[in-house]
Amino acid sequence: MRKPLLLCSALALVATALAVPASAESRSDGPAGGALGDRRTPELSEMTRLGDRRALVTGDRTIAMGDANGLYPATGWHIRGEMGGVWAPPVKLLDGIWFAVDDAWLGADVPAASYSTGWGYHRFDYGSRDGVQLERLDFAPDGASANVIGLTLRSDSRRTVSLAMDAHSELMPAYPWGWTTPGAAEVNLPDTGGYADGTLNFREQGTSPGTGAHDYAAVVGSTIRPVGHALGPNHRGPQDPAVVCPADGTAPPRCDDSA
Repeated sequence: MRKPLLLCSALALVATALAVPASAESRSDGPAGGALGDRRTPELSEMTRLGDRRALVTGDRTIAMGDANGLYPATGWHIRGEMGGVWAPPVKLLDGIWFAVDDAWLGADVPAASYSTGWGYHRFDYGSRDGVQLERLDFAPDGASANVIGLTLRSDSRRTVSLAMDAHSELMPAYPWGWTTPGAAEVNLPDTGGYADGTLNFREQGTSPGTGAHDYAAVVGSTIRPVGHALGPNHRGPQDPAVVCPADGTAPPRCDDSA
């Protein structure tokens, strides 16, 4: 789904919605500076081979993993290619969330200049594009099945930019794995998507062998109400069209999704 947004959160069914002010540079109540406050914790930063490095942020109920550019390559082998993205264990919510500024995708068209980790968050500095400084900060708050993403855009002059987001759902349990009986492919049912009150709503409902009846859900929303939306099978940002890893056998060096 592409829509003008500043912040988004991916929520499990039992989570309450979280919102962070869209303009929070004067606040000091977040875990770090930039999009979520002025305070900084000690940070570790890296500026080389960011696409080859994994980026992980965790809370006590959520895990989100992509790469150090802010993209979401297919990752892991227990369920081949599905161990990254956004998880509210024991259920996966999303394959990833991608952002574009003036149709330029962060992490691909605008690679990160540096990736930093602090206490309970990680931060992507995308440098300047057309006079706009771009930064993304993610954290997983304790006590909620949610991943919160804050974007900070700064300019020395007043201007308007287009901000869009793609979210790709992948509701599935953490077990069974790819090689168990039944396997992950047998219990993972198709997702459905909907849009209401400015939020995307994803569901997986049904009965699977080995897991029985279930009802999984994920919600993606923003503090800024979108002006448009679209639903469909792709929406992986710059990772469309997806390179799909086979269920077994030799895989390409980098995949975007799994079979």
